[in-house]
Amino acid sequence: MSSSSPSPRRRAAILFLHVVILVFAFAAGWHLAVLSRTAPSLSSAPAPSASRQNFPVLSSSLSVADAQAAVAAALRNPDKFKRERLLKDLAARLDAKTLQAVFAYFFHRQMYLGDSLNILMDKWVKLDPRSAFSWAQGLSSALGADYLQMVCDSWADLDPAAAFDALSHITNGNSIYAKGNVLDKLASKDPQAALAALQTLYPGHAESGPLSFIVYGTIVHAMAEKDPASAAAYATNFPPGRLRQNSLNNVADVWAEKDSTAALAWADSLPAGFERVKAMSTVIQDQGRQDPAAAAALALQLPAGNPYWYGDSYDRDSVVQNVAQSWA
Repeated sequence: MSSSSPSPRRRAAILFLHVVILVFAFAAGWHLAVLSRTAPSLSSAPAPSASRQNFPVLSSSLSVADAQAAVAAALRNPDKFKRERLLKDLAARLDAKTLQAVFAYFFHRQMYLGDSLNILMDKWVKLDPRSAFSWAQGLSSALGADYLQMVCDSWADLDPAAAFDALSHITNGNSIYAKGNVLDKLASKDPQAALAALQTLYPGHAESGPLSFIVYGTIVHAMAEKDPASAAAYATNFPPGRLRQNSLNNVADVWAEKDSTAALAWADSLPAGFERVKAMSTVIQDQGRQDPAAAAALALQLPAGNPYWYGDSYDRDSVVQNVAQSWA
């Protein structure tokens, strides 16, 4: 039995239904296309406030409150690489005034975060070193001394002479460590300027001041890197004491790395006493990395005992043990 064909009225209804479906489909497609062109994307949507998220807002400029919150959020990141990247991004977007407010925020909360904040301090000092110094100079307590040292370390990397000139007008104890670090960097860049700075700190006794040990040690070490023999001659002109002893030992250490045979001959030529023994032991231990057998034989010829002189000590058994470890 064959099925009957649809009536003309039924065919018309089916055709009408198809047309309606096509119209709705076209309209829906057109509407979606318009939305895709006009709706904001995630990348263009405004970022939430820094106080409501774990990462800082990296806009072209930040308010003081947002900057403080953004830095605090960045510092909470446990990943050192990501933390430093976030702080560098923030540093690029903060001006000197905002940076001062950020550091004041942490200081008043009795927080010192050391290396983590150096990135921001470097930026502040680069923008305006004197405003950073003036702010840190006015701080009290041991924490204030830490912040002063942070400022001066950053400044000394750029201009150690200017940093020392600013520090030279401070006479309280909070500046002693900052002065030592600045003088060390100044001595590395300009030894003569560092020696002149010592004269201003300790008129008439530049070789015996509390910070002289640091400056002369750096200068002698730099000289020994270029010409060990000249550095040795320079060091022997110091009066007997800790400065001379340390300088001779610096020469021995650097010279032994360059030419252990020449260094050993020089150390052996020093007058009998602690300085000679100390220099010899330094050279022998360095020589142990190159010729352990010869170094061991020399170590056994050193005087026994544990002499102590000008804050330093020497122990033959320790020298022998260090050489043996190089031999192993």
